[in-house]
Amino acid sequence: GMMGGMGGMMGSAMGAKAPPPSLPLPLLFSLTNGKDLGAGDKMLKRRAFSFVSGETKGEIHLGGYDPAAIEGDMFMTPCISTHDYSVVAMSLKYGSTDLIKFKPSVAKGAQYVPAIMDSGTSCLVMPDSDLGGKLTVSPFSTWKSAVGNVDAPETQESFFLNIAGREFEIPYHIWYLSDTNQSCVQKAPPGFPGLLVGDVFFRRYLVLFDLERYPEEVVIGIGLHNPSYSLLRYYGESEVIPKLSADKVQSLNITNAPPGYTKNPAIASDRIPLYNQFQTQYFINVSIGTPRQNFTVIFDTGSTVFGVFSYKDKLPDTIKHELPGYYFSQNLRTLPQAAAGGPVVMLQA
Repeated sequence: GMMGGMGGMMGSAMGAKAPPPSLPLPLLFSLTNGKDLGAGDKMLKRRAFSFVSGETKGEIHLGGYDPAAIEGDMFMTPCISTHDYSVVAMSLKYGSTDLIKFKPSVAKGAQYVPAIMDSGTSCLVMPDSDLGGKLTVSPFSTWKSAVGNVDAPETQESFFLNIAGREFEIPYHIWYLSDTNQSCVQKAPPGFPGLLVGDVFFRRYLVLFDLERYPEEVVIGIGLHNPSYSLLRYYGESEVIPKLSADKVQSLNITNAPPGYTKNPAIASDRIPLYNQFQTQYFINVSIGTPRQNFTVIFDTGSTVFGVFSYKDKLPDTIKHELPGYYFSQNLRTLPQAAAGGPVVMLQA
């Protein structure tokens, strides 16, 4: 890896319906093939994954989710977008204080904001505006008034996020980062129309991303993280998840599922360890190429790009000729050791 230990990014979002032919398939699509390819077949059989985190460790489950990793039911809700993992956020409260208050003139069916489930965002991010007249007050300003000092809050309430009719609690000890003595609550960029639900959510809930029926339907599942579920060591090996019997699959506690979903739910086949740095960023080790080269990359459900850093002057000529000219701009960020190889470029793998 490079760049202070970080060698690239592993985006796991779905991307546009019809990506340009010049772009490779998103990683999850490239790894999935539902057909039996015979001996040595290591392709995923279902286009799905889930993500769960602790204080310092995390995991990606490939092919679905491990039911042992959650307590209670798995709550399902459809995405409202085909290019990011947006769900319907009907309300957001800080304690008993409503942070999202819709004006009476807003039709009942429009009283929600999109909430993007984004592992590349550290915090809970909310608008600092009335969203063009849709709300009576600014959610962030209302929260700021309730806590006084943002980084030394006078109150220590939980957030309650209502997603598609189910309320999910984000307690104080999750959204306040004790390691760095700061609140992990931020205001959204101007013009952004909703919420970004970042790592403060993933540290309490396992989130399933099921793209099996993309682009017709993408399903998000949310389950409370089982504290007795032991997460893998970051420098340890990935593990195969024992296959569930048909009886156990049919008896899983899944609520609000699409029609027919419970007959064929997304059950994971593999567990991959992640490292949670400062409770705000997730890293995964990958190896690519022949012979293998190891990289540490950021895991990001808010991006479709799988890319690693490389020195432009060391790229094979065949690759150089395929890259657009801006990849070789001298204005790109350089490494301290750039003199040895020149500016760094990001390549899509």
